[in-house]
Amino acid sequence: MHSFIHFNDLSLQSLEVHTYAESKLIKTETANLSSIQLAVEESSRIYVLVPSQLFGYSVYENAEEFKGEILKAHVFSEVEDRLITNISSLDFFYDSSRNLASWIDTDIYLKILNAFNIFISRALFNFGFH
Repeated sequence: MHSFIHFNDLSLQSLEVHTYAESKLIKTETANLSSIQLAVEESSRIYVLVPSQLFGYSVYENAEEFKGEILKAHVFSEVEDRLITNISSLDFFYDSSRNLASWIDTDIYLKILNAFNIFISRALFNFGFH
């Protein structure tokens, strides 16, 4: 089974859980962040879709194969005019297979991780942006 969690608002309080089995939707439940455990099937693989207004992204070809803070600095130097926050308050991610850099406010990221901590321990959790 697969559960897709879709937030209904930017405060990340209201959400819908769409549960699929063998590519077929079997149920949709509305929940809030504090009761998410009750809405997700025990054996589900979990995918969290974060509203695109809460994160930034940029295509970045890492030809020099930078890593860690150096990669982050190079990406942010290219997009600094689009950033409206202090870069030290952002969590940074890079997917080399897609040449995609993304970032999200650390407080928002931690709020999501804390809410889904129980699922992370089950090793069935995937964090994504939409």
